[in-house]
Amino acid sequence: MIISRAALLAISLTLLLTGCAAPMPDQHRPQARAASVIDTTVEYVGPNNIQLDDSYYPRKVALAFPMVGGAIFGMPGDTAIFVSEPDQSLHLYIDLTENKHEINRTILPLSDEWHQSGLNIEPQDTRIGRLGTFAYSLEDGQQIGAGGFIDKGTRRNLILLYVDRPCRLTGVLSMEERTYRHELEFAEQGFHWIVVEETSRSSRTLKNHDGSKVRFVIQIEDLEVM
Repeated sequence: MIISRAALLAISLTLLLTGCAAPMPDQHRPQARAASVIDTTVEYVGPNNIQLDDSYYPRKVALAFPMVGGAIFGMPGDTAIFVSEPDQSLHLYIDLTENKHEINRTILPLSDEWHQSGLNIEPQDTRIGRLGTFAYSLEDGQQIGAGGFIDKGTRRNLILLYVDRPCRLTGVLSMEERTYRHELEFAEQGFHWIVVEETSRSSRTLKNHDGSKVRFVIQIEDLEVM
């Protein structure tokens, strides 16, 4: 997939025009409030989210965030909800309270496919969407590896999910010879962080995360340059 800098900036401009309790120390309990910003840095990583020397890789990058409507897993839509160009220090800042119209247009009720696969959401008419993550080089427009979020300390994968009301998402999903147990509860409308914990080689558990120590990562599969 190739996208030009001009195209990315055009998407960004379009988005701008259309955009015109008690503490809970346990990071796996529901957040008192939804996440309002992403304020972090970008890292290049290899297998198992091991950090790489970023001097080997592009520093002029653009990040695009489309939405996966009605699911946590799946392919995102074509429209980027947020577009960002980190600075030379690879600092990333996104105001998650912006572009509410685009978010509302892309979130959907939990799809029948996932209901039938073992997931349940209450209330059933809750609409959800996961923020997709893509990284591109501004030098040639090529996609760079695979984008995503991790916890800086544990190196576990994180997911950013939008819900349009307080809700619970539970159940077990089997996919690609793995099981994914969902133990999620969201206290209010908005974006919420989820951590993916590896409980065995073939099983994962999705739990609420407090959003601390978040990093955006670009996973590099071809490590020959190293």
